[in-house]
Amino acid sequence: MQHDLFLTQFRDPSVSAEPSRYADAWRVGDWTTDSGARSGDYATGLASSRFPYAALGGRSIVVPPPATNDALASNRAYEPNGLDDRQFAALISPACRSAFGMTYASAGALYSVHIYALRPTCDDAELWYAQTEDARLLLIDKVGAAEVGNALIEQWAWPTGVLIALVLDLRRVTDKYGHRGIRFATLEAGELTQLLRERAHKMGLISCALGGFADADVLRLLRLSPDWYGVAIMIGVGQGRANA
Repeated sequence: MQHDLFLTQFRDPSVSAEPSRYADAWRVGDWTTDSGARSGDYATGLASSRFPYAALGGRSIVVPPPATNDALASNRAYEPNGLDDRQFAALISPACRSAFGMTYASAGALYSVHIYALRPTCDDAELWYAQTEDARLLLIDKVGAAEVGNALIEQWAWPTGVLIALVLDLRRVTDKYGHRGIRFATLEAGELTQLLRERAHKMGLISCALGGFADADVLRLLRLSPDWYGVAIMIGVGQGRANA
């Protein structure tokens, strides 16, 4: 295991320790495997969640319905086989630097969101890191397949073609922007989520974003310290189950 290496490798003593209090604020929203939504008769759907404004002077514009190919449905029925190397690389491609620069924006050009991925194999799960500066996927460790499932509240997400974790470098972004940096980093994670899900859709794969995971357990799988890093979102991507 490279656990100690990963916990120490990215600690730069030149960076201020002051952002640690912002990481503590992020941790307030952490879940454990016993966590979940409050129970209750909550109204669902758009009709119950939009504000009932009256159009000024009756002025409104009719919006055409989205086309079928615009849809990014949340699909949760995956084949359990991991993506092959070609599919995996093609999926991550939009997040990498190209000849014309990056395909998404980052506050202060800090690029404080890291892409990790867990890919199932016959006996375990491979842990990959996207080195997006030079467009490479690096196999950095292997973990037990059961460990991945045990870290998830939303059990449908494993095993799948690949399970992506978008990780915020809280120290890097808050050292410059203070608490506001957390918002900037989550905006960046949102852009990446959209990019990756759209690419999956174009590849004929299904995907679903999930927030139901035990934060500390996922960070432990990724060999990252909870002092400075937070998992913003995870994304399951894979082949749809034929009989789903």
